Amino acid sequence: MEQSANMISSNLFYQLPKFEEETVLVDAVGHKEFLFFFKQMYNIMVTDYRVIITDSNTNIEKRSIAIGNLEGITKSSESDYIVLHCEREVDEMLEVARKEVIIDMTKRVYTNLTKKNLPIFVAVKNKLDDYVTSEEEAEQGLTRMPVRSLRDKSERLVDDSSSDDGAASDDNKENETDDFLVMESTPPKRKKGNDVMVDIYNKSDMIGIEQKGMTSGHSETIFSKKKSDRNS
Repeated sequence: MEQSANMISSNLFYQLPKFEEETVLVDAVGHKEFLFFFKQMYNIMVTDYRVIITDSNTNIEKRSIAIGNLEGITKSSESDYIVLHCEREVDEMLEVARKEVIIDMTKRVYTNLTKKNLPIFVAVKNKLDDYVTSEEEAEQGLTRMPVRSLRDKSERLVDDSSSDDGAASDDNKENETDDFLVMESTPPKRKKGNDVMVDIYNKSDMIGIEQKGMTSGHSETIFSKKKSDRNS
């Protein structure tokens, strides 16, 4: 089986454009859903620079993701789904039988390239659609990457205080909570590098009304609670 897997990797990689001395480190077979009910098979390869996704039938490259540009990986604790969070690009969700192998090698390559930890998040969900940033959201600088509380600290490889992973400061933030209402279904979009979701709750029209009210001496709150909370 090992020999067969190596042959597949070699044959696939031979057809791909590659960096000088780029090497396939691990590979796996994965699936992507389309039209809600169907799944298509893909090959996923992790090299010392990229995650490469190819069509399993044609070997045509469908996507190449620079590992150094990843912002994190979310994995499901209930299934084989993972999400690759890409900087200012649409995220990639895949169902991968060898997800732990893919994640482990990807985070090691990331650390080797950046000297930082790649944030790994764990979601207690079968599907991870709620954590996939769309193309439109990425263009607006938004991300659906999970909050700090879902990060798996055991996945860290280095002691890194400057990383986006925020390893050194986590112990002081165990009781940290957002100042805003936490949605129970689809997580609210978060501005990258900003924990305050101003653009989500401060709508321009509501701000205009509030500012006009302030000048007249009648100011009201912009924010509102869920219906269930209003009666409490």
